[in-house]
Amino acid sequence: MSNISSFKSILLLAANPKTTTNLRLQEEEREIRERLRLSGYGKVPINSAVAVRPRDIQQALLDFKPQIVHFSGHGANQQGLVFEDNVGKVTLIESEALTQLFELFSSRVECVVLNACYSVIQAQAIAKYVNYVVGMNEAIGDSAAIEFSVGFYAALGAGETYEFAYKIGCNAIQLAGIQEHLTPKLLKKESLSSEENSQTLVQTELNELDSDQNCIETTYPSENPVSFDEPCKDTLKNSNYENYPVHKRKLARPAFDVGTRGEIRVIGPRNSGKTTFLSALADWHDPGFRKPLKAIEPINEDSLSLKRCAEYLLRHGERLKATHLRDEDPFCLPHYLFRLEITPNFWHNPLCWLFKRNVRFSLSCRDFAGEFINALKSPSEHFFIDSFLDDCAFSSGLLVMIDATDSLQLDKEYSQAFSTLRRELTSRIRRGGWKVKYKIAVVFSKADQYKIWKYRKRLKEFISINFPCTQRVFQEWSKDGYCVVSYFACSAFGMRGNPPQPNVIDDVSNGNCGYLADPTVWQPFGLASAIYWLSTGKVDARLQ
Repeated sequence: MSNISSFKSILLLAANPKTTTNLRLQEEEREIRERLRLSGYGKVPINSAVAVRPRDIQQALLDFKPQIVHFSGHGANQQGLVFEDNVGKVTLIESEALTQLFELFSSRVECVVLNACYSVIQAQAIAKYVNYVVGMNEAIGDSAAIEFSVGFYAALGAGETYEFAYKIGCNAIQLAGIQEHLTPKLLKKESLSSEENSQTLVQTELNELDSDQNCIETTYPSENPVSFDEPCKDTLKNSNYENYPVHKRKLARPAFDVGTRGEIRVIGPRNSGKTTFLSALADWHDPGFRKPLKAIEPINEDSLSLKRCAEYLLRHGERLKATHLRDEDPFCLPHYLFRLEITPNFWHNPLCWLFKRNVRFSLSCRDFAGEFINALKSPSEHFFIDSFLDDCAFSSGLLVMIDATDSLQLDKEYSQAFSTLRRELTSRIRRGGWKVKYKIAVVFSKADQYKIWKYRKRLKEFISINFPCTQRVFQEWSKDGYCVVSYFACSAFGMRGNPPQPNVIDDVSNGNCGYLADPTVWQPFGLASAIYWLSTGKVDARLQ
């Protein structure tokens, strides 16, 4: 069993454009996660991004701050690695661009794995700045690529070095009877600076805070996107950015980015408000000048798709397509990624407060269908439940959504489901030997309704009156020593008028749901409080 100090934050990137050969990338990611879980991997971020476009790589590195970057997809030899454009077609990134990118993140990234054909050329370029890089010196088949990943991350999960993990990965290919064990190549940085390597991530952030406080002036090429229908287009080599017209602009001082603290799972019964909550996050574009929450931004394709649908849900009351636990695989569910920015709290972020820098953090989550809660009531009758319980245990926390207007009868049903969840997750956490406490944010939706509005500052009193059985389960769960629970209230619609009244019109006719009564004064509340706690472990009363 590995020691928790050996755990590394991992970013899994995948790209398989429509016009290229279909790869088993989801299977590779599932095998990596499962191998790390079996090794007792701890509660550190293991994040993923699929259908990756060139600009998504920068964003993912900024948001997740990984120590290991793993790319799965196609390679095009000297032309570069194959990524997607905005419509899912092929676009390439040359070795020079990748080298400059990883040079910028060399203080954090320790290892890069390019699990793609003919990627050794890019690996050689990246190895100028990253200590360990794995590339493929020829074409590699799906099975060999997956076997290498399984062996490599099994060794890392056991606390082994990158060099040993590489040897285990190659041996895993041999043990599978595949004659491609010489394809992966490990490249090491030629010379390591002890001074650079001694700098911790905290020191890096402090140095960023001490940098020039004035706006900086930069140059950038005017936008002139080039798209490629096939890999290896000669026009890629002819794109000369030096000849592009250069403009100048002033850049505002960046926010202090705490990144994201792993993957969150959003669970709750049907009609508990999970989709409405996420839609409000995606669509809320005007938090207000005087409010601590300054911005919410969807930053991946699933989140942007949700933003496009939010108009129909929040302003017209139409129901979105229900989420289903399809294919018995949690990785088939939508993956939402949001970036939030708040003004600093002196007690939580004194350096940011001193230098007048906002704090930025991210939510990375998957939304489980309501049938997951129903299945927990009788888990033996649902063969798919184990894979979703494994995924919950492997995530860094849960956001449990409960409709605050539900009856006491439903409280008994919820307590039954959450008792099963407690038993199953505790068993998995004990088996994995994880030492970091699992976070559970219990969020009561529809807090604009009078039943909970008057208790919004006294949530424990509200829960003891309306959800005593559910409260008892979470209290016992906290006593196990394997998790920490906190309670929150939110409203996706908010209040309006004076005296305040719910800014929602309930319309159950034709199967519709509630919608905004007055979109011009839309002020939801409590959306960010649970996310901030899950990301930082701190409760900011200003966000409630």
